[in-house]
Amino acid sequence: MTEAPPGSIFVSRTVKDLAVGSGLRFAHIGSRNLKGIPESWEIYVVER
Repeated sequence: MTEAPPGSIFVSRTVKDLAVGSGLRFAHIGSRNLKGIPESWEIYVVER
């Protein structure tokens, strides 16, 4: 995503849900409209 600052990883709710039990932590940053996708998606940033 062009919105992610250098060194950041933005993921969709689907990726967040699939990572349950991995030990990764996520912070919700809002809904975004993604190019080529008709509806908005919930977006999260991976926390360090």
